[in-house]
Amino acid sequence: MNTTSKLMMYCCMVIFVLLMMTPAFAQEGKDAPPPTVVAGQETDSAAVVPEAATKWYVGVIAGGALADDLNIANNAFPGNIEPKAGFAAGVAAGFKLPYGRLEAEFSYLRNQLGKVTADGKEIASSGAISNFALLINGYIDFKNRTAFTPYLSAGMGASNFNIDSMPVKVGGAYVMENANSVVFAYQLGAGVGFAVTDHWTIDLKCRYFATSDPDVAKSTLKFRSSNIFLGARYSF
Repeated sequence: MNTTSKLMMYCCMVIFVLLMMTPAFAQEGKDAPPPTVVAGQETDSAAVVPEAATKWYVGVIAGGALADDLNIANNAFPGNIEPKAGFAAGVAAGFKLPYGRLEAEFSYLRNQLGKVTADGKEIASSGAISNFALLINGYIDFKNRTAFTPYLSAGMGASNFNIDSMPVKVGGAYVMENANSVVFAYQLGAGVGFAVTDHWTIDLKCRYFATSDPDVAKSTLKFRSSNIFLGARYSF
């Protein structure tokens, strides 16, 4: 993980710990999850969301993707790719559980190629790296008596990893090839949801997304990305 990715993950961890240390999370004697509260409502019976009526939900997310450098493992030549900051987006549908959620998510990540080097020489490239991922995510929601609900998440599934303009050595020169590979994918994350109404929730989350090593264009790469998202959920 490069320096930028590490800083993003550390910031997310600090935000989550600070939220957990607020007085709203220090209450004792709560054997059952507290009622869901929405913005602008008091914590009385009128503010309680009927859980039986809000089990299913759908959501959308969009944000930035900071991919780590990709080291090219190849018997023919060593190389490195420095992706530029990119974007990511996704849609999800899920089901609420007593202390969390379970969802299926389809997401898309894309980063333009930045500096590409091979055999110690820089190679001109205008391609991009992309991932079409389908993951099953699990969430632990830390419910409390405010409109804010912090959570932790983890997910796994598969991703179609694609790279445009991958440098491939042919004879004494390099040519650019497009290649893709379906690989195992996983992600870890933390975030906070803000209940705007009984049905709408705004999400702010950060995630670490990674895949097993794609084997493309006769080379093996390592793909890792730190992402931050803003999203919305609608509960039925």
